[in-house]
Parts: sequence; structure tokens; C-alpha cells
Amino acid sequence: MKECFNTLDKLASEFSYRNIYSIMTEYGDKIAAEYDDESGIKKRTYREYDIMIRGGAAALAAQMGNLEKSYIGIKLDNNPDWPAVFWSVMMAGYKPLLLDYRGDAAITLHLLDTAGAVAIITDDKAEYPGYDKITPTSLLGKKLDEGFSPDWADEVALCTSGTTGTARVFVYNGDAMGHQMDNARYFLKDNGDIMYDTSDGECKNLAFLPLHHIFGFVAVYMWYSFFGKTIVYLKDKSPKTIMDTCRRHEVTHIFCVPMFWNNVTQGIMRKVAQGGERQERMFRRISRISYSTQSHAKRKGRRVMGASVFRSIQESLVGGSVRFMINGGGHILPDTLKTINTIGYPLYNGFGMTEAGITSVEFSYDICQRVKGSVGKPFESVKYKISDEGELLISGKSLYSGQMVAGEYVPRTDEWFATGDIATLRDGKLYIEGRLKEVIVDQSGENIYPDELEDYFIQMPYVTDYCVMGAKMGGDYEEVIMVMKLEEDADEKAIAALSEEILEANNALPMAKKVRHVLISDDPLPVANGIKVQRQKLRKAIEDGSWRYRELNLALQKLEGTPAEKIQTGETKKIDAAEADESFIEIKNFVRSVFADVLVLKESEIGDFDHFVNDLGGDSLAVIGVISQLEEKYSMYIPDEEFQNVVNVQEIAELIYVKLNGGEVSKPEENQEHAAASGERITDFTQTEEYKMLLDRMKREIKNPEANPYFVAHDSTVRDTSVIGGKEVINLGSYNYLGLSGHPETVEAAIDAVKKYGTSASGSRILAGEKTLYMKLEEEIADWKHTGAAIVMTGGHSTNLNFIGSFCTKGDLIIYDALSHNSITMGCQLSQAESKAFPHNDTRALEGILQSITGKFRKVLIVVEGVYSMDGDIAPIPEFIRLKQKYGAFLMVDEAHSTGVIGEHGGGVDDYFGLPGDAIDIKMGTLSKTLGTCGGYIAARKEIIDYLKYSMPGFVFTAGISPPLAAACRKSIELIRRDNALVNQLHRNIAYIIKRLKELGLDTCSAKESAIVPVMIGPDDLAFEISHELLMNGVFIPPAVFPAVPKGQSRLRLSISAAHSIEQLEEAAQTIARVCSEHGVELKPQI
Repeated sequence: MKECFNTLDKLASEFSYRNIYSIMTEYGDKIAAEYDDESGIKKRTYREYDIMIRGGAAALAAQMGNLEKSYIGIKLDNNPDWPAVFWSVMMAGYKPLLLDYRGDAAITLHLLDTAGAVAIITDDKAEYPGYDKITPTSLLGKKLDEGFSPDWADEVALCTSGTTGTARVFVYNGDAMGHQMDNARYFLKDNGDIMYDTSDGECKNLAFLPLHHIFGFVAVYMWYSFFGKTIVYLKDKSPKTIMDTCRRHEVTHIFCVPMFWNNVTQGIMRKVAQGGERQERMFRRISRISYSTQSHAKRKGRRVMGASVFRSIQESLVGGSVRFMINGGGHILPDTLKTINTIGYPLYNGFGMTEAGITSVEFSYDICQRVKGSVGKPFESVKYKISDEGELLISGKSLYSGQMVAGEYVPRTDEWFATGDIATLRDGKLYIEGRLKEVIVDQSGENIYPDELEDYFIQMPYVTDYCVMGAKMGGDYEEVIMVMKLEEDADEKAIAALSEEILEANNALPMAKKVRHVLISDDPLPVANGIKVQRQKLRKAIEDGSWRYRELNLALQKLEGTPAEKIQTGETKKIDAAEADESFIEIKNFVRSVFADVLVLKESEIGDFDHFVNDLGGDSLAVIGVISQLEEKYSMYIPDEEFQNVVNVQEIAELIYVKLNGGEVSKPEENQEHAAASGERITDFTQTEEYKMLLDRMKREIKNPEANPYFVAHDSTVRDTSVIGGKEVINLGSYNYLGLSGHPETVEAAIDAVKKYGTSASGSRILAGEKTLYMKLEEEIADWKHTGAAIVMTGGHSTNLNFIGSFCTKGDLIIYDALSHNSITMGCQLSQAESKAFPHNDTRALEGILQSITGKFRKVLIVVEGVYSMDGDIAPIPEFIRLKQKYGAFLMVDEAHSTGVIGEHGGGVDDYFGLPGDAIDIKMGTLSKTLGTCGGYIAARKEIIDYLKYSMPGFVFTAGISPPLAAACRKSIELIRRDNALVNQLHRNIAYIIKRLKELGLDTCSAKESAIVPVMIGPDDLAFEISHELLMNGVFIPPAVFPAVPKGQSRLRLSISAAHSIEQLEEAAQTIARVCSEHGVELKPQI
């Protein structure tokens, strides 16, 4: 700690911002900031900042001229330029006013007025009449004017949240901030991880918290920059970016609000639950061991548990480099505090306020102390005491110096500041129990002022009295609710009008401030002195269940709950709305139970408005599972387009309710806003979101460029082996299932065709590109697939895309398996027909859909695959045939991975199931897999093929396939039909590899008889690592990762060929088992 205490000694000479900055500049070439851009990790030193700041200060002084040295607002999101702007303002003699970058123009103008500011520095598009608007780019990057002389200011202002009536501006002068910094002199001895010398390792603090907030400004930026540490900035605040940034930059310190920690914990427990009861028991047992170990071994025990038992969990979160974490800004759930600490992360609890700064943190190494929820003892510069009412009072030298009111500075005079928090002091440590004041604090730590919100709802009709307040409505955190008493004659029309008014006002509010519940009181609201509603009394009665009310469902415009108070017409007639309300509540409860079932969550964890994907962790496959259960329960058909914009329990229940009651569901309007968020057209593709997402994905998935599994060059014929990087390896990744690509007879056929026809069709077949060769190929495919005719196209993907897009149109319906290939789903998008997915191979769900659409749609196309490309499972084709015949539909089977592979003679699903030739309406296949060339085909009755040849754009408006490919394909079909030698060899190899992999303890999922054999791995990054390691050991197997497979279910995807020898397969199986074991994959031999 010698370096840290030497720094504090320098500060002691003068508590001022100028001295703090002077100390920072002494760090010279030490790294002050790290951040990411398209080229990778960027770094900025303290010396580079000093150059930027001096140039920025000079530029600002020149721009401002002779304007009064007052406040200048800084309204910027966290980014590496924020510190440069902040110090430039101070060095130029102006005082920074730190503004919420999310605040609207009205509140920003109010705060500028309150502070008596003269300008604002921002990059937003809003206008601020009366104030000079300065962009950061106009200051930074300027050369220093040699004639410039710093003129230091010594005050910084921070703002509370609120509106023009409630937001306030508090000032911290250099003396107050100096005492904030100097507190470290006393608490450093209590914990060696919160701050340490360079010799103890790098210290990198994540700039997650807004730097305009007291927690972010003091605890993250000022403290750690003062001690010469590194601040790491985020590109955005999505959970994925946060986790990736922490791992990439090896962040050591993370300070966040309760919402972040709660979400992390929920994610951990969700993943544990997905592993089943056995995994949950194991997690609980290991957690108990970890808690006990840390209780006895303290700091060392935490490190051991984090680096060993919970290493994989930490690596999936923010990595293993973290040494210190703080929760601040609000109450944290006890289970969250315990879970994060148990997995080896040192999460401490802290306390601070805009008006008081950071005043205490729990520093104990003892996990038992940390999880109690204490926020620690007061720092040296402050004192705590509890008032007779139980309210926390704070005094000290590091509290705010004064307040700006109407442009005037008002010094702080009260010795003790009343916080509004109910608290207790036990053994000198502070425990926050709740709120005394009426300010609502949600789990994001944001303060919400009820008086402010009430102004938004002042024009509500049919209301005699109302109030906005915070209350716990069954959860652990306060929610914004509105309680009201209606006029006596309020009827259904009044309820509808009131609902619309509330919705309109609510939509104008920021997300954190929206009213979540509207309660209609049966009794008059309690008031004090006949004027003001007694919020605390009302809140207590609502939370303990003693207050009588019903909840207003704004979307349905109806009251829910027991009607203790009648909604009356002019004739005081009772309206029996209870039955309808109860049916809706039943629907909502069932939807919640389906969410819980599909997502492996407890129903209590699912809120009415929790987003299925963003909040609950669902994905597109899970959505299909939800739809399927709902359609079966309510015997209805829900088109995909109706389901697109309903994302939570409430909205889905409303959708079902409306459909059950004969209502029409409006389709979402197509979004035609394709411009950039700024309103400007993008002309540089590198600035598009899709390109940035690709870069982000590649950085996330491919940490080692040498281990990139994509675009691996195979410089040889790809059969049982291939040549990669000059080395021959066993190839278990190709689609050359029968080894026909490179077969001597197919090669000879291709050469002969080149000599006769050249290398191209040289035209569209409908005009100048037709050849007898192509017609003969199509005749042979039709004969092989037992259909009246066939059509050949240039690509497998384009075959599906064009057929589905042409065969179906408006008034039709396409029903497809949820695991269908991308070419099928893209074909659905190309078609103007409605489309709907059903759960994978779930014939019961499919029948439910077909039953629900009886009498609807001109024609219905069911699309499935013969063998699915990720797990190699075979579809129950006879059942699909039964359903298409029963309900009157067309059946299309994509046989890309089944033709030439399954069936005694390799004939595909017809051969495998012994089906009549006409049982399947449309048979699609590719030429690039078993047949060893490139292209695709559709085999069907002659009338369908004739229609396609004259109408399918992807056939009419493109050239035919290359002649040598067509000739080689004809030869491949001949070889398959000549005898069963190649097919039998393939079947032998498939059976052998599956048997050996199982014997060695590997999970081959549902592999049985197809040439695709998966080996389950789990995390994407592990699949990438194992694939690369196998290649280094002479075996090529590509990984299959999300989104091709569900999250957390990545696998190695083996493709077996008739060309493989048993010796090659044995060597590969042994290598796979060894490498998987070395990487922590549990082997469970099946004898």
C-alpha cells in the first residue's frame, strides 16, 4: 500500500480538484482507459489525457470568450472522452454540471437554469435555447495554444433525478471531494482488494455506472483515477457486452446497482435448473461447501473456490480476474448477495447518495459478514446517527458543500442531513431497512418522485381522488402504482375512457417511471388535513392486504378481482364483469405456467410484463414450444405474424382472450424505418448494425484467429481424408456420404462432359441453355424417386427457397418443422403465404394446428426433413403422410441428408419406410451431398414440375447447372442403383462409430441410422476449442453452435462416409474421447 499512501500524502497539501488532477498527471504512461473499437482493444495513457485536456481547455476558453465563469453542463454517456471533457471544463475555469445523458430537453433546461449555467457540452440532437451548445469534437484533438494559462474551477455539481419541480442540484467543492478521496487512508487497511499498489497486479474498474451519478463519478472514476488505475469503458450496456468486456479486458473491479447483480444470479440459477434436479442438488451441495470453505479460509478460500469449483461459471460470466465488487444504489436481495459470493466473487455492499457522496462500504473478508447485508461502518469523513423516527442522519466534511437554487449558490448549513432511509446501527455497522420518505427506489437504484408522476395524470376523467406511490406488489422491490377512487356513476364506458387516458400518459413516461399497476379503491383514500393523501398509511394497508381494491387492466379496459364496490350505470345496475375477468386471469395463469414449463423457471419468477427473450432468457425455439401448448389448450390457430409483437404473459393472455371472444387481432405494421438512429442515411457499410454484430460475434466466438473453424481450406479431394495446411487428416466433416465425389467413374464422366459440352450451360434452359444431358438427368431422378417428373436447379439452398416461394402465395399456409433448414424458413419469407412452425417432429402439435384451421386457407403445405442436419434424427414420415391425407394438405420432404443414406438401397425415406411412390407430394434433394456434385432437385407429379419450369423465377431466370456436374450426378445415381456395396459400407460405418463413441462415454444424442452423428459438448467456446484441438491431432470435425443449435447445446457434428475405413473411425473415436476428457467433458461409458 506504499504507493497509495504516498498519493494520499500528496493530496493532504491541498484538498482541491486542481491538486487531484496534478496527482493524476504524474502517472504519465500508465494506462488510464481501455475500450473496444472495430480494430480491437484501445488504450489511452494519463499523459495522452493531459495533452487532450490542455488542448480542450484552451479551445473551450477561446469558444466561451468573456462569458461568466459559471457552470457548463456535461451531458454525455460514459465513453473514453468523458474524462477529457470534464477536466477541460475545470481547467478552463468553468464548473462542470453533470447531467443525465438520458434526460429529456425539458429537465435538462431546468437543471441548466437551476445551476445558472452558460453552456452545455453534448452530442445529442436536442436544442437548448439560451445556452451555447458545444460538441465534444469541437474541443478534443485540438493543439494546445501556447498562450493558454489554466484558470482552475473548484466546484462540481451533481443532480438528483426528478422533473422541473423536484430535480435538485448539489455542489461538491474541492474540500468536500478531497475528503472523499482521503477516506481511502482509513479504509485501505481494512481490505487489500479494493485498492492496491502496482506491484500487487493490475487494477481495472468497469465504467458501468453513469459518470453523472454520484456512485459512478466518485467510486468508479475519481477514486480509481486518483490512484492511477485503469477505467474500462463499454460499447453498450447489453448483458453480453458487459460479460465479454470484463473477460477481454480482465476487469478486476465491478461496481453496479442491484438490478445487475439480481439478473446475474437469476441467469446462474436458470442454467442450474436446466440441468435438472440432480444438477440443482449438486449446485446446492457445492455452494454449501464453498460457503463453509470461505467462512474458515476467508480471502484465500474465496480465491480457491472461484478458481477451481466455480471456474466454469465465472468464465461464462465476467471471468476470473475480478478482485472486488460493490453493490450500491439500492437494496439487494439476500439470495443474490449470497449466491454471487458463494461462487467465488467478492461482492460487498455500499451506501451513498447524491447529497452525501459515498459514505460506507462493508469491507469484511468474512463471507458471513458480507451476506448479512450491512453497508459497513461510516467512512472517516462522516458520522451516522438514527433519529427517533428511525431515519438515518449523516453529517461530515465530505457531504455536499451547497446547493444551486435559481442560479444562486446556497451553502449547506444543517449539520445533519436527513436521508429518508429507515436504518439501524449494529456493532457500528449500518443496515438499511427501508424508506421513510415517499421517494420510490426501484431495483435499478433510480429515485422516482410520486409528486412528479401525479402531474402526468392530472386530467383523468371520472376520478375523485388519486395518488401515485411505491409498493411491493408481490415482489421484492417497490413498483410504481396508482391508486384512485372513481365517481359513483362510473360505468363501463367510463372505465374504457379512463384506461385510454392513463395509457396515453403512461406512454410518455420513461420506462423506469411507468405506472405498473392501477388500483381502483373501494373506499375513499386516506388524507391528512383534508388535502394530501397519506401514502405511507395507504401503502401499508395495500401491502398487508387490508385495503379493498380491484386492479384496472388497461389493455382490456376492465376491472379484475372481486368487485367489492359495484361499477354502476345510471340505474345503479350491477354489471357481472367478474366472470369475464376471472376467465382472463385463468388464461394469464396458464400462460405463466407454460412459460415456466418451457423455460424451466418457477411461476413466481415470471412477471406479467417480463420479456420472454430479454428478461426470461427464451429463444425462438422456446417460443414455438409456448405457441404449441397454447394452441392445444385453447384449440385455436395462432399465425406467426400475430405472435410477433406479443412478448410477455400479459400480451399473450390478451391475444388469446380476444381470439376466444371472437375479436380480431390487428397485424403489426411493417416497419419501414430503415435509416440510422440519427436519421441520417448510412453510406459506410462498416457503420451498419449488421456488420458490427458480425464483428462482435467473431470476436466473441473466435478468440484465437488460428483456431477459426470457418473457411478451413481443404486442398485435396474430400473423401475419408483431406489435406489441411499441407497435412492429411481424417475428415469427419464432409457431406460426401458415399464417397462419390472423387470416385473414378464420376470423375471420368465429368471429364467427358467438359469435352462435349464445355463448362457452362451458357444460358437459361427455357431459352438457350437446355441440353439433352439435363433432361436425361431429370428423368433418372424422377425414376429413382418414384415420381412423374423432376427439375434440377443450380443450388440446394436456392431450390428450397424458390420452390416454397413459388408454390405458395396469398391465401395459403406453410407449416414447417421448428428445426427446418434456413432455406425453408427463408422460402416462407419469400412466399406471400402465412407460415407457422410446429415443435420438432411433434405430430400431435401439427395435428392441433391442422384441426384449428379447418375451412381456412386455399392450400396448405407441410414441410419437413427426412434426416435433420444437426442431430441426424429421422422424421416420422408415415405420420406426416397420415396427417396430410386426413386434413387435406401437400407434404414436402427435404431429403438433403436422407437420400443415398437411409433405406436398404439408399433410396431415402421412401426406401426406409417402404412407402408408395406417390405418398409424398414433393421430394426435394441436393446434388452436393450423397451425389457428390452441386445443385438441387424437386421431384413430384408431372403437372407440378411443368408449372415450376415455366413459373419458378430461380429456374427461368438463371442458367442451368454446369454440364460436368450433371454428368457426374447421372453417374452417381447409376453407381447407387447398380448394387448396394457403397450403401452397405456406409451403414456399417455409421453403426460402428455410434457404438464406439457410446462405449467411450460420449453423448451422441439421438444418432441412430443416419450419416450425421453429433457429440454433445455444451458451451460454444468449448466446442470451438475441442474442434481446434482435434484438428491439431489429425481429425477434422467442425462444431455446431448457436444459433444452429440451442444455446448451451453446442456439439461436434460428425459426418460419416462409406469411404472411411474401420481403422480410421477407431482412431478418430479414441482421439475425440481423449480430447473431450482433457477439456472437462464428462465421459459416461455405455456398454
